[in-house]
Amino acid sequence: PTPKPKDTGGMRNAYYVASTAAVKVMGHINNALHFPLLRIFMLLFASASSCSAFVSTSSVRRFGQPFRNSHALLSAMQKKVFCYGDSLTAGTSPPFHELFPYGPHLESELKRLVPSDVSPIVRWSGYPGWCATTMADPSTLDGPSGLRTFLRNISAKTGSPASLCIILAGTNDLAYETDSQPIVDAILTLHRASHGEEVPTVAVAIPPSVWQRQNSDAANMAAEVNARLEGWCSSSEAGGMAKFIECPIDVSTVGNKLWCSDGLHFSPAGFKALGEGLAPSIAKFLQ
Repeated sequence: PTPKPKDTGGMRNAYYVASTAAVKVMGHINNALHFPLLRIFMLLFASASSCSAFVSTSSVRRFGQPFRNSHALLSAMQKKVFCYGDSLTAGTSPPFHELFPYGPHLESELKRLVPSDVSPIVRWSGYPGWCATTMADPSTLDGPSGLRTFLRNISAKTGSPASLCIILAGTNDLAYETDSQPIVDAILTLHRASHGEEVPTVAVAIPPSVWQRQNSDAANMAAEVNARLEGWCSSSEAGGMAKFIECPIDVSTVGNKLWCSDGLHFSPAGFKALGEGLAPSIAKFLQ
């Protein structure tokens, strides 16, 4: 079976996770064709281990703080957007140790685009190195870092459900899976969990990357995942509760100033472009 990262009580020790993952990956390498994949994945975990907020210590704090004394800060009519995912939500941008999440840029643009007496508020929680299959595991969903836990906390603290949940996941799964089905199933589990809390969702497509340019299998799998997500979002099963959005940073930008040198993560400018690029579609959904 293919290995998957596990939530070890919040995955607080990035170096432990990196070394454990490396051993698992190397144990499943059978020929030289896979070594470029190993190098890419080691880069991903190395960048995670260099991040001082590996378990989104910072992002969780930023999420929780505004909802304290919620009756004084929020009205029931305020648009509340929650973003959930991996390092692309956390804002990991090697070689920087600081996080550059797209959330603040999305919020700034929404304040400009959404007519409202009470400006939209955006909060986020991202977990570098996590696969969608990890996020969708029942022990994670209802754990302290789980999507369902966050959404229930928002509802409890503000008196009403979040207005929208943005899910950007699946990039890390490309390094573990050989078929798109487990990735799609995991991402849909996250969407269904959100819908179960009466929160509509946006599925952001898996972005392109330098790795996908070099690995046709990964590129094909990402395309399959995105196509199936788009189809599900427009299906009767989704019940109008889900919308698919292509990543606003397209393949033509790979390798330019919007990307880090590892070709996997966005640069600070790239995260800004991501937040601002998502805003027009998110604004329409909120209205």
